[in-house]
Amino acid sequence: MGDNRGIEIKIISVNTNEEFCLNDLDPTITVLLLKINLELMSGIPTKLQRVSYLDQGDLADSTTLKHNDVVNGACLKMKVWDEWADLVVASSRGYIADVFKLGVTDLSEFNNANTRQMSPKRRKDWLETRAFVALLLAAHHGHRRLVQALVNSGTNYLGKTHHGRNIMHIAAANGQSHCIEMLLRFGVAILIEQKDCDDQTPIECTLTHNESAKILYLFKWNLRTSGAAKNIKKLTPDDLMAHQMHDSSAKTWMNGKYKQHYQSKILPLQEYRGTDISSKKSELYEERRKKPQSEIS
Repeated sequence: MGDNRGIEIKIISVNTNEEFCLNDLDPTITVLLLKINLELMSGIPTKLQRVSYLDQGDLADSTTLKHNDVVNGACLKMKVWDEWADLVVASSRGYIADVFKLGVTDLSEFNNANTRQMSPKRRKDWLETRAFVALLLAAHHGHRRLVQALVNSGTNYLGKTHHGRNIMHIAAANGQSHCIEMLLRFGVAILIEQKDCDDQTPIECTLTHNESAKILYLFKWNLRTSGAAKNIKKLTPDDLMAHQMHDSSAKTWMNGKYKQHYQSKILPLQEYRGTDISSKKSELYEERRKKPQSEIS
């Protein structure tokens, strides 16, 4: 009978000097799925990742951990492609000046062998991608000043990775509550409801980060209640119940901060005056019952 127990591995991010532990992994998981998990944990998009084990050779995305002889307790390494290395390092450390020297805006003079062969449109798209990657890493590490600088420079903070992760997914998954609060002030409410490839919203990615979850839940609640308040129409006498119109001499139902919009409905005139077993019959009910319908209307 085969051993179906999951394995535990450690992954070292060479460029950002971080360690990630993954528990209870199925040995038959592919390297691509492993990278997708790492994207959420590290803030580094999947397409930038290069994962190796034992030697320096990259593991093929389509292969499994079992195929690569990855055993329980193994240590893998993850690094990025050379053209992204400097930007990833600078972004992970929050070095604002260095990040902007490495090509994250249209006005950047940054060039390398690849960019010199690009068309203007291709270069613009490439710079925008680099800016978004820098933003994800800044959010992952909680570098608020770098996030602020990138957003102010025009970086698209509403973007998402190939696997559907946006900046809120990354910040929430890593418990960067202060960064989340700042992002919410930028007007990124639309990102809270977006789901990634695992069908998870940023709130569902908070895992054990209770403070981040609390901030997101509170923000959603405030949005819902403010929206509900806007949808309440202005009251007119036709909207009011009988007790609102006649039972109050102060008429607080009409104005002031204590006015209320009652949702209850008044029941039709009942046969008895109350619900107690000893309640007397309603004289008004008997009177109306004896009248022709034409007179009542």
